[in-house]
Amino acid sequence: MAHVITIPKLGLTMEKGIIAKWYVKEGDSVSKGESLFALETDKITNDIESPEDAYVIAILVDEDEECDVNAPVCVLGEKDEKYELYN
Repeated sequence: MAHVITIPKLGLTMEKGIIAKWYVKEGDSVSKGESLFALETDKITNDIESPEDAYVIAILVDEDEECDVNAPVCVLGEKDEKYELYN
């Protein structure tokens, strides 16, 4: 089942973050704990890790793009799995 990865809230006052760098691309397989992307906030830059062994089905946000907390940034799942995002 597809798993949507969102911008996590890394601090009490955090409202937005910037995808500083993607470490993966669509179609890559990732292991649980492997870094997916670097997230830059006004205070720190953190690597965000995969919560599971999966494939990167879709990357929804470009590098250097600013996103709100909880905004979807990528989708993980089974190889060739289909997904839909609902707003």
